[in-house]
Amino acid sequence: MTSRERVRNALDHRQPDRVPVDFGGTFETGIAVSTVYYLRQAYGLGGPDDRVKVIEPYQMLGEIQNDLRDVMGVDTTALYNTGNAFGFTNSDWKEWTTFDGAKVLVPGLFNTE
Repeated sequence: MTSRERVRNALDHRQPDRVPVDFGGTFETGIAVSTVYYLRQAYGLGGPDDRVKVIEPYQMLGEIQNDLRDVMGVDTTALYNTGNAFGFTNSDWKEWTTFDGAKVLVPGLFNTE
């Protein structure tokens, strides 16, 4: 059964082959960027200097890329707008490091003191 069929069956109240998995398909099911970074390291996806994009800076949610989605068996994918909850676009990415040492990319207009 494909991921699409699995999700549709569940939404239609029909029995899928297994419970559909959704990590990062919506803002409600998103994963903290630090967790995404460390999951990628744990699964050996990329090197320690690879950075994860912060796709929603208000919640600090990380982008779930296809390689991580595949290894975790995720059935959904996100379709995000270019904007974010702060009202600026996710563009002009710049390097940043979280409080716990995760290396990430934040939108250019994301600034902290």
